[in-house]
Amino acid sequence: MSRYKTGTMNSCRANKEKMSKLILVLGATGAQGRAVVNSLLAPSEDGTPSPYAVRALSRDPESKQALSLREQGVQVFRGRSTMYRRAWVLRSSRDCIQVIQAI
Repeated sequence: MSRYKTGTMNSCRANKEKMSKLILVLGATGAQGRAVVNSLLAPSEDGTPSPYAVRALSRDPESKQALSLREQGVQVFRGRSTMYRRAWVLRSSRDCIQVIQAI
């Protein structure tokens, strides 16, 4: 299996190969969003790894919060989730099974 860079659309294909359920979290760098991401990535009570992979949409993918998410394995994409930027949300939700708005 080839390696994929974090934050690229090819990462979704890598996640599909691993059979992870990809979820887009809007507002992932905020307090509520970080709690959602941590819950999604936490192992199950029996210790099995989380079945989820997480993608985040961030205005600044180089921010301290976004870099912290990347360290957790989150795919971070540049963009805004406001209504007039719907195209960014649609593009970043490609291959995701769910979009969670934690804003």
